[in-house]
Parts: sequence; structure tokens; C-alpha cells
Amino acid sequence: MTEGSYGMSQDFEPIPEPADDEVLVLKPQKKLKKLIFAIVYFPLAVSYLYTAQKGDLVHWFFAILFGCVVITFAVDSLPNSCFLRLTPEGLTIRNGYIPRSYKWTDIHIFYAGFFHNKETVLFDFSDSYESPALERAVSNLSGYGGFLPETYSMSPERLAELLNVWREHFSRGEDADGSVIELNNS
Repeated sequence: MTEGSYGMSQDFEPIPEPADDEVLVLKPQKKLKKLIFAIVYFPLAVSYLYTAQKGDLVHWFFAILFGCVVITFAVDSLPNSCFLRLTPEGLTIRNGYIPRSYKWTDIHIFYAGFFHNKETVLFDFSDSYESPALERAVSNLSGYGGFLPETYSMSPERLAELLNVWREHFSRGEDADGSVIELNNS
């Protein structure tokens, strides 16, 4: 198993074809930043909880909100809570211990783009992918199928290129419906 070796090379070097039994795990580098956010938000949650005991609903709302933020940042900073695993079968995106897995044939293309003013990797599903109703509704509204929550110490362009190389290699250049994949997405 390789961990993050693809992101350390220069952007101009070509991405090698994966071996047929290779597994690649990419992990984010921002654990300390998330832990600091959890520590900063903790006093806010406690102060709102203290004032909420007087019966003010607004303070209860903010106490619960900041409490959830603290828990989210704390969980994200734990070991193995977030990673991207690439295997010959597909990819698994794990964020906050919640995994989502896709087969390579489920995805039509990966590309760099913006999600909530943050540059990341977006992807479009193949026409034959059977997505859940909520995922399909979000896809129709947003204009893309999904996104990666991290770039795993790589530029979004480089990560999208890596994912497209793996997808093309293991899906043998075809979507699940047999249509040919075009890598030029403008």
C-alpha cells in the first residue's frame, strides 16, 4: 500500500499507470488546523450553554450549533477519520469516519473546480450510475455529481489527473454503459 507518494512529485511529471493490484491511500495534512478550531470553538459552546440555562432559545440554538462544530472538528482531527483510498475496484472517500464508495465505472470524469469558494476536485457520474434520490437532486442543482472534501496535499488539477488515470486504467476506458470516456472536460 502506498500513502500519498503521488502528491510529492512535481506537477509536470506524468502520473504513472497503477499496478493491477495497487492500493493508494491519500490522507489530508490539516489535522492540527482542525484541532485548533475545535479548541477555539469549545469556549463558545460552553458559554452559550451556560447562558442558555436561563431559558433563552437563541442561546440554546448557538450552544448546540457550536457544540456540533466542536465535535465535527474534533472527530476530523482523529487518526484515520479522513482519507481517499484508491483500489482496482474504485475509490472510497472517508470524511469524519463516514465512507462513501464508488466503482470506477460509476464516474464519468474528475476535474478541478470550486465548491463553496474552495478549489477542489469535482466529478460527474456516468449516465448508467444509479444514484440515490437526494444525491441525484443535489447533482441536478449543482451541475456536478460530487466533490472531494480535501485535495490530500496535491493541487486539485494534479489530483483530478491522478484519479482520471486510475479510472481510465481500471474501467478500461469505458463507462458502465459502454460509452467511451473523453478526458477533455472544458
